[in-house]
Amino acid sequence: DEEVFHDLALAMFQNGKVEQAETRLRVALQLNPEFAKGWNNLACCMINRDIYDSTRALRKAVSLAPENPQYWANLALLAQHTGDPATASSAWRRATELWPAMPE
Repeated sequence: DEEVFHDLALAMFQNGKVEQAETRLRVALQLNPEFAKGWNNLACCMINRDIYDSTRALRKAVSLAPENPQYWANLALLAQHTGDPATASSAWRRATELWPAMPE
C-alpha cells in the first residue's frame, strides 16, 4: 500500500537519494491520491528542483489534512521563499492556531 512506498521514500530521502524518493512518493500517490503525508513529503523532495511545484504539493497536503500544523508551517515557509507574504502569514497563523507551541 501507499505507506510502504512512503516509508521507503523517507529512507531514501534521508540517505540523500532524493530523486528515487520522489519516484516512490509518486507511486504512493498513484495508489492513494488523498494521501496527505505523501503530498507533504513529495513537496520536501521537490523543493530544490522546483519550489513552485513543491508549493502546489503542499497546498494539496493542506487541503487534504487541514488539521495538520506541520503542513501549514511548511506552506508558510515556502510561501515566504516564493514572495507570497499573504499566504506565508495566513499559513503560519493557522499552524500556530493548531499548535500554539510551534517552534519558529
